[in-house]
Amino acid sequence: MNYFKEAEKNLSNRKNLDKALHNLNQRQNRLLDSGAPKPPSAIDPAKPYVSGGMVNNTMTDCLDLVEIQKDIAITKAKIKEIDDVINQLPEESKKILSLWYIEEKGKDEMCEIFGCSTRQTLYDKRNKAIGEFAVLSFGAPALYAI
Repeated sequence: MNYFKEAEKNLSNRKNLDKALHNLNQRQNRLLDSGAPKPPSAIDPAKPYVSGGMVNNTMTDCLDLVEIQKDIAITKAKIKEIDDVINQLPEESKKILSLWYIEEKGKDEMCEIFGCSTRQTLYDKRNKAIGEFAVLSFGAPALYAI
């Protein structure tokens, strides 16, 4: 496993995980709304039974809801895991990773913030921060990858 690349992948997808969580919550709400009780006009007293299709749709909706709730829990856990590791970093590393991957600031703006005369210096600082993130995320095996 390339721990450096894995750490970078986690960081670069952090912002997407927030968007995914929002989308999953919307899907869950739509599914719950679609299963809400219908107005009385939708009930046909001439049919005192429930069609098999309606039962199947209800079961499918229940299974979909369970799957969405599982995905929400996994996504929240991953976001928390990434944020917890970022919060353990030294201030400069925390700031550089947050600006780079979460806020997606421009490189020139970041050079000004960190007082870097060249982009290469900024990239070196970012690489150091990713290395620290990798060690905190994956432990001792990551030491050999950085």
